Amino acid sequence: MKKKKVLLICVHNTARSQIAEAWLNQICGDEFDAQSAGLEPGTIQPLAIEVMREVGIDIWRKETRKVFDVWKSGQAGQPTTLPRYFTVRRVAVRPFFSRLPLLGRAQRESVMIFLLIVILSVYVFEYINGFHDAANAIATVVSTKVMTPRVAVIMAAAFNLLGALSGTAVAKTVGAGLLDTNYVT
Repeated sequence: MKKKKVLLICVHNTARSQIAEAWLNQICGDEFDAQSAGLEPGTIQPLAIEVMREVGIDIWRKETRKVFDVWKSGQAGQPTTLPRYFTVRRVAVRPFFSRLPLLGRAQRESVMIFLLIVILSVYVFEYINGFHDAANAIATVVSTKVMTPRVAVIMAAAFNLLGALSGTAVAKTVGAGLLDTNYVT
């Protein structure tokens, strides 16, 4: 059987696409010949090398490459043999899940349903969390009799709506410095 050629495209080809290429070749190497490239190649991130080394896959000798250089060299296959381009997340996650030898189809579906429930629960909590903040703000002014309950609720509703519509400046300010962008692609 002829291997299908897959080109994994990432912005810098420094972490995600390199990891996805290594995993796809490791797990599905009998079916796929994976290559990775980036739109603006950089230097492979040391954390990506370390993570892959922990699972026994060595990528430290890999170099980042430009998408168009890989395409021109013919390593990515011809357009007729590569009918579809995948984002890194889709290629990296789907074959891994579909090839887990320890889980049957029903168990994989159960895991996916569980993950879906967890993600939906997070969204619901985040939505409801705003109610708690509003209640705390209202409780203070009502308990000290600065405002009547009706005025406090109307004011909280109006300012919560204005805050939601005004943008993400507060979230950006609070989140500044929490994530080192040198380690994230």
